[in-house]
Amino acid sequence: MNLSSIIGLLQNTAILLALSLLYEFWWNYEAYRSLVVKIFAGLLLGATGLLLMVTPWTFVPGINFDTRSILLSVSGLFFGSIPTFIAMLMTATLRIIQGGGGMWMGLAVITTAGLTGIIWNRIRPGWKEKKFLYELILLGYTVHLLMLLCTFFLPRENRAETLKSIILPLLTVYPLGTVLLGSLLANQYRHWQNRLASRKLEESERRFSDLLKNTNLYSVIIDSSGKMTFCNKAFLEAIGYAEEELKDKDALHILVSHENREDYRTRLSNLFKSSDGRFSFEAEILTKSGEKITVSWNYTILNDESTGEFKGLACIGENITTRKKAEEEIIRARQKAEENDRLKTEFLSNMSHEIKTPLNAILGFTTLLTEDKLEAEEKINIRNIITGSGERLLNIINDIVDISKIEAGQLDIKKTPGKLYHLVYDIIESIKISPLYSQKQDLGFQLHFPHNLKDLNIITDHRRVQQVLSNLLTNALKYTEKGSIETGVEKITKAGKEHLMFYVKDTGSGIPDDKKELVFNRFVKLNTERYQEGAGLGLSISRGIIEMLDGDIWFESEYGKGSTFYFTIPCCETDSIIEMKNNINYPPIGLEGKKIIVAEDDINSFFYIKHLLLNTGAVIIHAHNGKDLIDILNAGSDAELILLDIAMPVMDGYEALMIIKNKWPHIKVVAQTAYAFADEREKCLAMGCDSYISKPFTGAGLMAAIHEAFRNRTSKEHPGTQI
Repeated sequence: MNLSSIIGLLQNTAILLALSLLYEFWWNYEAYRSLVVKIFAGLLLGATGLLLMVTPWTFVPGINFDTRSILLSVSGLFFGSIPTFIAMLMTATLRIIQGGGGMWMGLAVITTAGLTGIIWNRIRPGWKEKKFLYELILLGYTVHLLMLLCTFFLPRENRAETLKSIILPLLTVYPLGTVLLGSLLANQYRHWQNRLASRKLEESERRFSDLLKNTNLYSVIIDSSGKMTFCNKAFLEAIGYAEEELKDKDALHILVSHENREDYRTRLSNLFKSSDGRFSFEAEILTKSGEKITVSWNYTILNDESTGEFKGLACIGENITTRKKAEEEIIRARQKAEENDRLKTEFLSNMSHEIKTPLNAILGFTTLLTEDKLEAEEKINIRNIITGSGERLLNIINDIVDISKIEAGQLDIKKTPGKLYHLVYDIIESIKISPLYSQKQDLGFQLHFPHNLKDLNIITDHRRVQQVLSNLLTNALKYTEKGSIETGVEKITKAGKEHLMFYVKDTGSGIPDDKKELVFNRFVKLNTERYQEGAGLGLSISRGIIEMLDGDIWFESEYGKGSTFYFTIPCCETDSIIEMKNNINYPPIGLEGKKIIVAEDDINSFFYIKHLLLNTGAVIIHAHNGKDLIDILNAGSDAELILLDIAMPVMDGYEALMIIKNKWPHIKVVAQTAYAFADEREKCLAMGCDSYISKPFTGAGLMAAIHEAFRNRTSKEHPGTQI
């Protein structure tokens, strides 16, 4: 190498050192290093490469050497692929323009150096975190050994001489240059990381300082004697004391209730002796107004730095009263949910038995009815069993529907005037003829009904009150084998208003003390020693009904001796009972020859209705859904009555009803539905139905609904009708 070559290398080195300024720019834009920034960095790297190439070491005319291999390999290592590819493209373009015998070697060096740096960065991404000098030395020798191999792209006559001249600098100066430039950039990277960490630390300290200034945390210092020497504004505001009322005063004496004071002193004494300098616990403290708040305290023991003597406690506290209450509510809610899950499991198990038992009777005895050898009396008994089992199933379903309505606030309460005596007497008579009562041979029954109440007329929901009374009497019958059952009603004054108090008293098994709080819960059967029919919903339903009637329900019970259940309802008296009075004498309604369309998608329900109407002489037409019904009417049917199921596929009853009332308003419509919503009947009537019947229904119920439809239409046609 001659003097000009050395000068060229020095110039190249100076240019490479300037690269560090570009790397500083690169890290300043680390957080938002977009494609534009990468392209800009690539252009600067390319410009640096061009400067290197215009100050080369010229071996022979057309064969020039410079430090572009160092630039491109370090660029790939530190700047990544996009900037390096741009720099490779720019330097390669210039090398092609320069031409000469070394052009192909120059292009090969550009390609191998840049790709080596990029690949190195990809396969060893954490190289800067380790001993990077070894990485840089290995990279330098790898790049420049490849550069030696690139001499094979030189003209044959120049290869040997060129290789002989450049082998020493390529294996000494060039790797050293790679290490020096790489070390400079790596140190810049580390310095940048340190500055970044320092900034983050400063920001963290600033945020922590602001947090302490603006937080609601309590800050307190207590000395070794238990006196408070410092407390912050947040703590004073929380407890309602002024600073002078607490400073240098016994903290426990002021802030801890008398019953907890000694316990807290012992706890603090133990903490003072603890070898651990940090600890925490929850404590309940008293405010100046006497309110108790719960604080989670974190303590640090303060010791004398020279002697190690205990000096006091530095405390940071958080008011967790609301959180503790929420946690307690969550625990209670979880316990309630677990109890509900348990009760639901028991309920489903009980439902399985309660439903399968009557179903088994229905299916079994229905099969027996097909046998020819049965006597007439046996068939009657079997039919009675099937009917009773069906009614039992219906009662279970009604209970489930009622409890669902109560929980949803949709239970239908309809208050009407009526005699109190009939309300009580009717339900008593129904209980006395029940199979359950007939099984109790050793059981007496007493009714207490004051004479002065026999002519009392009240306004209430008579059906719902009877339902409650029936539930209580049925429970008394279930759990009383001998002795007596007494029921009655009295007029009482409660909160300045007159109420009627009903009661049911029995001499049965009574309720254990540990079960009394469960009495009105859903799905509960208190006596599990022997099987009793029912879903365990009766008392829960009864409580819901009485509450909706603005009354109260409660009980008294002694285990082994019996129970007395009470409930009250407001005593809304009325002078007379409104009765139906018509100025028109309605003739009996005959269905002979009348066309009736039964819109019913369930084929079994259709056959049942058809059978109920078999002896009326009516012509029955079946529509399978709402669309089928409209098609029949559009075809010119002269039907006078439609029995319309509400829930049907293709077109439901409501949609069909709107079309019927618009096009054929003269046709009478009886809605039939199995829906259980309280407003279902009102909705059907409001949309134009002449009558309504809820499934399941009997023949008598169906005929009553049909007669109501015809008479309602007659009433509309005769406005003089009075009620």
